[in-house]
Amino acid sequence: MKLIALMSAAAVAAVALAPVPATAAPHHGWKWKTVCTTSWHHGHKARTCNKVRVRW
Repeated sequence: MKLIALMSAAAVAAVALAPVPATAAPHHGWKWKTVCTTSWHHGHKARTCNKVRVRW
């Protein structure tokens, strides 16, 4: 029984490590994202937003 379990675990690991074809891989690049932060200024909550480039 241990041998069968070991063989099945090895088969699952081999399938998990198989490389993904280039056509099936999603396209990644750079994109702009708005990042907002809130802070308190003189007793009032203020929101500041900036656009940052992120790797997608």
